[in-house]
Amino acid sequence: MAVVVAATSVPLAARQTPGPASAIAPVASDDAVIRVDGTAWLRRWWTSLNDPLLIRLVDAGLAADAAAAKADDGHGPDKGGRKVFSRKREGLALAAERKADIYVQAQHQAKKADQIARAYFTVLADQHRIAALEECSTSQKANIQIASSRFRAGQVPAYDANLARSQNASTAALIGDAESGLARNLTALAEMTGVDARSLRVDLSKVSGFPVDVYVPTAGQAGDIFARRADLLALKQQTEAALLRGGALQADIDAVLADSATHDVPNGTAAHALAAYRRALQGAQAEVTAARETVDAAQVRVKTLESAVLSAQTALGDTRLAYNSGLDRFVSVYVAESALLDVRQGLVLAQRTWIDAVIGYYSALGGGWTLDYPQSGPAQPVVGSDE
Repeated sequence: MAVVVAATSVPLAARQTPGPASAIAPVASDDAVIRVDGTAWLRRWWTSLNDPLLIRLVDAGLAADAAAAKADDGHGPDKGGRKVFSRKREGLALAAERKADIYVQAQHQAKKADQIARAYFTVLADQHRIAALEECSTSQKANIQIASSRFRAGQVPAYDANLARSQNASTAALIGDAESGLARNLTALAEMTGVDARSLRVDLSKVSGFPVDVYVPTAGQAGDIFARRADLLALKQQTEAALLRGGALQADIDAVLADSATHDVPNGTAAHALAAYRRALQGAQAEVTAARETVDAAQVRVKTLESAVLSAQTALGDTRLAYNSGLDRFVSVYVAESALLDVRQGLVLAQRTWIDAVIGYYSALGGGWTLDYPQSGPAQPVVGSDE
């Protein structure tokens, strides 16, 4: 996997308040000098969806989020009364915990990006569902006119037009429900991103559809998850702190964290921390595999429903022609209209499910966050001596 040092990336937050967590300057051999896939599609994966409005909303939401803009200034509860084996060892443990705090904050940023993107596509799906329902309503109104004309000509009973009106009324109710849902979801998206809801509605009306030609990283590009995911990097630093306090030598700690499946530590607390880290690594690998499978399955579903929509449109046209010619009953048109409405709504849902799966895959890979470590200054912290 191609790697770069994350210190060259966009800062976590331009408004970040200086404090212990943000003041750490890692030494060259420090694992905290994150090596990640250097492509922007991972660190700012939403740019790969080719949607300018989405990019603006995610960036605005991250900038407006106070929690994403301010690193945690602490490193957990007070640990007073703990036995300190050496001042140097304790200083290194505290440094690891502070680095963990930075990664915890980075994970918050990644989650925020995930949430905004999902909220955005929820609103977009609402819009597409309304558009699909309105097209079906237009078709149903045409059926009312056709059935009414044939009734006036004495060719069919009044039942046909009444059935067409009933179907159109049901569709109108669905449109009303969908519009209410759109209003709620749009308000939530506006609050999440700090963007005015009215201007957001205008901007959304200009979005033509779901993203196409989306770049989805291959399974081979997933790489080593522990080298990218902020939650695992935080846990790794927390584990290192526990191992330091458990009396492990730095060389042993490096070996354990580099190949945690083949090394053990005797100390109880450190052993528990290492076990938790191992479980998290295994869970992350499984999550990535499952996320990729979900993307593939969702894409197949979209293609299936796209074909189904075309088939349903053809069937409706044929059935309506047969009805106009007196070769079929209106109930057949009713059934064909219902089938088209269902499959079109199903396609919108499938498209949203697919893009949600893509977002989930990027998040599982560890995308959506950046860090900017100081470029100069002494390596920190080493507190006191080893006495």
